[in-house]
Amino acid sequence: MGIPQITPAQLAGLIETYHQAQIPLFLWGSPGIGKSSLIHQYAKNIDALVVDVRLSQFDPVDLRGLPAPSGDSTRWLAPSILPFTNNPNFPTNRPIILFLDELAQASPAVQAAAFQMVLDRRVGEHTLMSNVYVIAASNRSTDRAGINRLATPLLNRFAHIEVISDFDAWKQWAIQAGIHPLIVGFLSQRPALLDKFEDALKSGAQAFPTPRSWHFLSSLLNSLPDISTTPLHIISTLVASAVGDAVAAEFVAFVESAYILPSWEEIIAAPQKARVPNHDQPDALYAVSSLLIVRVDEATADAVVEYASRLPAEFQTLIASDLARSKPALATRNSKVKQMIVSAWRETVAE
Repeated sequence: MGIPQITPAQLAGLIETYHQAQIPLFLWGSPGIGKSSLIHQYAKNIDALVVDVRLSQFDPVDLRGLPAPSGDSTRWLAPSILPFTNNPNFPTNRPIILFLDELAQASPAVQAAAFQMVLDRRVGEHTLMSNVYVIAASNRSTDRAGINRLATPLLNRFAHIEVISDFDAWKQWAIQAGIHPLIVGFLSQRPALLDKFEDALKSGAQAFPTPRSWHFLSSLLNSLPDISTTPLHIISTLVASAVGDAVAAEFVAFVESAYILPSWEEIIAAPQKARVPNHDQPDALYAVSSLLIVRVDEATADAVVEYASRLPAEFQTLIASDLARSKPALATRNSKVKQMIVSAWRETVAE
């Protein structure tokens, strides 16, 4: 596309720069890559309100408002869903992110109205509030997502970035977000399965892995009363419905191996006695490592370090590395976690 390709984690550190400079930003990327989530997370970090406008579902009148007689002339009634000046529905004392999603899927007439909004910060007689920052997003033309050609002058009003998937960045987010440990463990072993959108385009698959669909699956698994007692055919159906049949078989085999694991409660209650997977059981080792990484907190950190010390060295290093990146505050406050990370680092350097 002739524009920078960066990961979601890299972009998270850049959005504020564009915001401070008041340069509208256009994010491109395949469906499910996490463009919307990035915007909402940034807004949360700065206590901003997100106005999420899906332009593919809009008509021009939805942006400009309806005409109404006013004496001998006509005025346009401002739409209540947009942050125009004097709209009491929106705050003046905190930032507002106007997120123009699916811009390239919008009709040419809607794109024309959006062009005026980005160029002049107004539509017709309605002006955007001074605390509004505009970000747009769209799928790429190669994604077969009903993309319409965007006018060159509109494109030239934005800075453009293509968001690409990156497993390490996704894993760091997933641990912080509480994504189900079995998903984190499975993808740690099979990172190439994080995003298979390009393959789905070629095969015509209806369900396929993307960061979004793995998030869906996490919600499904987290809703189960007890996954260890859930029949495998039920788990297979849930997995296939979210990420497709091809991945379901592998994932279910991974879950079946993980059934030999001790429960979280067993690990915390007796870290020196709880069962530890054998060296020749990589599925179970990845699963238990992810369980420790996702669930550990201040209260359980000592027990987790004690149990982790009984795992093979490479998995101790994996746990230490993930905790250092994903839970740095815990690593700073807890001396045992800090020592585990330092020891893992020294061994890595020595090698």
